[in-house]
Amino acid sequence: MARMVPFPMLPTESTAERRLYEGFLEQLDEAFVVYHSVDWVIAGRNGPDEGEADFVIAHPELGVLVLEAKGGRLDFDPATRRWTQTGHSGTHRLDEDPFHQAKGAMHSLVRILEGRPGWDRWRPSYGYGLALPDGRYEKAAHPGAPVELVIDRDDLHRLAEGVRRVMASWMRPDRRFGAEGMDELAEALGFRVEVRVPLKLRFDEEDRKIVELTQDQAWVLSFVVKRRRAAVTGPAGSGKTLLAISVAKRLAASGHRVLLTCFNKRLGDHLRASVDGIARIEVAHFHQLCAELAREAGVQLPAEPEAGPSSPYFEHKLPEALAEAAARLGPRFDAMVVDEGQDMRGWWWPALLALHTEPDDGLLYVFADDHQNLYGGELPIPEEDRVGPIPHNLRNTKQIGEFVSVFYEGPSEPVARGSGVFVIQHQEPRT
Repeated sequence: MARMVPFPMLPTESTAERRLYEGFLEQLDEAFVVYHSVDWVIAGRNGPDEGEADFVIAHPELGVLVLEAKGGRLDFDPATRRWTQTGHSGTHRLDEDPFHQAKGAMHSLVRILEGRPGWDRWRPSYGYGLALPDGRYEKAAHPGAPVELVIDRDDLHRLAEGVRRVMASWMRPDRRFGAEGMDELAEALGFRVEVRVPLKLRFDEEDRKIVELTQDQAWVLSFVVKRRRAAVTGPAGSGKTLLAISVAKRLAASGHRVLLTCFNKRLGDHLRASVDGIARIEVAHFHQLCAELAREAGVQLPAEPEAGPSSPYFEHKLPEALAEAAARLGPRFDAMVVDEGQDMRGWWWPALLALHTEPDDGLLYVFADDHQNLYGGELPIPEEDRVGPIPHNLRNTKQIGEFVSVFYEGPSEPVARGSGVFVIQHQEPRT
């Protein structure tokens, strides 16, 4: 059984991708790692170059395959050299040749892999293909669309054979890839994160290690980065801070100016050390941010009292100073990542978001532990954009209902109703 990343499958309206996901999971052996609905960013001369793929399939010997999936019926017009797709929503013209789309995604991914350490040592065989799970592809539409690069409906019951056939067509015997290359690919796609231990400001090189995201965390990371705003809840030790750091790095790599903040000073020090040297990320715990920007804007601050963090100085004076500073300085961040979001008071968010270039709907990701909400904090994210808690109840969320429906073969579909309850609704059998 292949390792699927993320697992379970992210919500998608594409029945073609669902069928392929299920088939890859069941039919490919454990040496394969299949990444679904992935994207990446490459820093280029003219700004970041973004790439995405429906599936990236990796094997330590066969290499890397970028696979574009198209459902329904596809038709190619030689006169106009344009493709049309017909499905449940009708017929529409594709903006790009699907073979060219897959080829472009492959080259984009190779460019980012070339920047990884040891590329010449573990360089894989790589190629691209097209999956058409609803139709047959028996004749090349044009010279750049050969049959040997296509997995079609006839291959669904023998996907292992079909995937190996397409990957074998790109094989180079002088390329080894191996476990090292598989690890580098995982990191390039954002499913491994670097952490440093122990928690201190300075770290020796031998204290650095790579921690692989759990399946739960990988699913959460994919859930988050597909949204402009999201909140993740979970108990201490569930990896929220690792995820927050990973999201901040991805945003910075995309060219965004990122604020990475939190409530606790010590955690703020750890966040700063974790992203040290990465451009476009500014780190400060919330009250530090208030004080620093107030001084920069020339906002007068009262003397700091000796009382604790729940004193009027921290509760109201500093946030008010931040709001005034933001009004003077203007917005300066394209994205915000907030750890310990449960400790952020409701009236702090407007002051913080005043620093955002899009305060109403811009990129905002909040990580929180509701069980440690000691100060009555609030999350500014609607319920439909929240996930968790992780890891205990991740697979009980409504989003998982879509994944469950892929495998359910009865006359009706299971519907997730929260708290892990799946209700079987009476429906007519699907044909």
